[in-house]
Amino acid sequence: MAALLPGFEYDIFISYRQKDNKGGKWVTEFINALKTELEAAFKEDISIYFDENPHTGLSEHHDVDDSLKDKLKCLVFIPILSQTYCDPRSFAYEHEFKAFSKQAAQDHLGLKVKLNGGNVSSRVLPIRIHELEKEDVAQFESVTGSVLRSIDFIYKEIGVNRPLIASDSKFDNQNKTDYRNQVNKTANAVKEIITALTSPVNNSVTKPFTNYLNQENPSKGTSRKNIVWGAFGLTILFALIYGLSQFMGSLKEESEIREKSIAILTSGIVSNDPEQESFSDGMMEEIVDHLYKINDLRVVPLASSMNYRESKLSVKGIAKELDVAHLLYISVRKSEGRIKISVRLFDALNDHPLWTESYEKKLTDVFTVQSEVAQTVASKLKARISEEVKQRLSAAPTSNTEAYTLYLHAHNLVNNEDYADKDLKATHLLEKVMEMDPEFAPAYADLASIWLFRGMVDGYLNSDEVTREALPLLLKAINLDPNLADAHAYLALYFLWFKWDFESADKEWSTVFRLSPANTLWSSQYMDFLTASGRFNELLEFSIRNLEINRTSRTSWMGLADSYFYLGQTDKAIETMREANELLPENEGMLISFITHKVYVEHYEEAEVYLNKLISRYPNSKNPRILCLTSIILVKNNQAEQSRKFLKELIEKSKGGSVGSPSYYIAQVYTAMGNKDLAFQWLDKAYAGHELEMYWLKVEPPFRPLHSDPRWSNLMDKMSFPK
Repeated sequence: MAALLPGFEYDIFISYRQKDNKGGKWVTEFINALKTELEAAFKEDISIYFDENPHTGLSEHHDVDDSLKDKLKCLVFIPILSQTYCDPRSFAYEHEFKAFSKQAAQDHLGLKVKLNGGNVSSRVLPIRIHELEKEDVAQFESVTGSVLRSIDFIYKEIGVNRPLIASDSKFDNQNKTDYRNQVNKTANAVKEIITALTSPVNNSVTKPFTNYLNQENPSKGTSRKNIVWGAFGLTILFALIYGLSQFMGSLKEESEIREKSIAILTSGIVSNDPEQESFSDGMMEEIVDHLYKINDLRVVPLASSMNYRESKLSVKGIAKELDVAHLLYISVRKSEGRIKISVRLFDALNDHPLWTESYEKKLTDVFTVQSEVAQTVASKLKARISEEVKQRLSAAPTSNTEAYTLYLHAHNLVNNEDYADKDLKATHLLEKVMEMDPEFAPAYADLASIWLFRGMVDGYLNSDEVTREALPLLLKAINLDPNLADAHAYLALYFLWFKWDFESADKEWSTVFRLSPANTLWSSQYMDFLTASGRFNELLEFSIRNLEINRTSRTSWMGLADSYFYLGQTDKAIETMREANELLPENEGMLISFITHKVYVEHYEEAEVYLNKLISRYPNSKNPRILCLTSIILVKNNQAEQSRKFLKELIEKSKGGSVGSPSYYIAQVYTAMGNKDLAFQWLDKAYAGHELEMYWLKVEPPFRPLHSDPRWSNLMDKMSFPK
């Protein structure tokens, strides 16, 4: 049976070591199960190559015949990664896996494919049946050129490292994976890759010519630089023959995407007047928000680029540190009902100005200027904008410029990282904005956010109080403007934090990223949602993508460390934390993250070192989470008496109600102490009080000792976590 695409022998090639199919015939059983799932996933029949008598592969020298080379012409290659697969002496590793990777990199589809959802995937889909040595993982990654992202079929107990089989109970398996579900994940992943490969964009006639250019110049190799220049030369050739518009879409590579990257900076200090500066910052943020709506751009968050507001670095130097190809400098002045905006767009790699413009307009024209700047930038960067997005860019949120000016000032207070002492002033300003223009949707969303954050760990409102105040404001904002991404993001937080409604939160996040696809402002909250949902592979991809945009994102580093930890790659999690520590300053949030991760990996002595740093620098940092971590670290470091002092302080906090989730954290401490009965008593109290942090219950590592208890299963059912 032929493959779905002409020129390919098989849709799927299964590669494995013969010894891994002896005895229980694990590989044969897996393939039979996969075929069943593929029949349900595809309308067409999918062809699979599976050699039931493969070469053993140790200390062998083989002359690979042409028949195997033809069979390797497949759409998806699945290596079964065992403890012995990643061995240069292995036939499967050397003559199948490495051979396919090299061959696929040169065929017209390429080794990597852009999925229909926008993510990039490899045509190598690894199945892991054992925990691997670090050296094996590194060897595998050196061939694929990317992080190992496998679908795991591993049964794990203390001292046990074997393949997962259909009869294994996920409740006995430390990984909590179910064989049937993992097979289904494999089939779905195969479908996603093959669907993308057979789409018109990826199944393009232009890619073979790109490879042909590389083959004609073998001394140049296939580095990214050579591919870019090869593609550039090819572009000229095809432009002369067919016209540029017929093939631009199919030549898009990672380097092209980087060419559409941009950071926004201010052109010097505008004024010593706080209101003037607030207006200027607000205008910049509004323009950035417009750029976020354009899917074809990569926009560095304003919080990162503003660190260079007074930098003495050159245009090229700033761009290099921010890893962008373009810089947009904006200067804003407001005076007596008029605004003056100057913009300068630079090709930062060549330190060359692409566009300069000055606008001197009535304040009532402010929204027209914002839209024009965003669309001109997109045009200069050759970014595509749909008609629907153009309409949203042109929409004015209000006709009342006085209300808008006041809103920018309030919004600046709301977005301040430490605005606890300013939220009353922001509330007053936003309420005044709504009085001036009752139809101004962003004001309702911002006011709702203040109420939401008053219910967090450091807050003072319970779930019912937040619902009463925030929900009507969010519904009002979305009713006034269904395309307001911030309102949908706040509603996603509300559903997760205060209703434990993962499904509704997921829908809202989908809306956020549809409306504002280039926006990374919500990365921290979305990664938190992915973690609590148990979607660790998505968390890994999302955090890696965010770090490509902004290497200084603390939350993205923590998300990457979390993903490695939850995927069972503890060494990578620790290494990621080490890199983050070297790169980023140790602020309060960073130290809390370090402490948390050290507790997760049970490095309690190191956790105490970071804890002492936190206490010495931030002596007032005593919310329930910090008290909990402190108590756990002390009890694990054989300081039980000291630990109980902090536990007592937590218990005192619980008498004041559910704010800050004290019962949830008390349960963690009792779990660390080995007292399961008290742990469950406090968890029941946390559930009854609808404590916010309960949405993390399913994945919180300190609770793992409770997982085998029947009371845990009952609590999971009551919480209705996503399957």
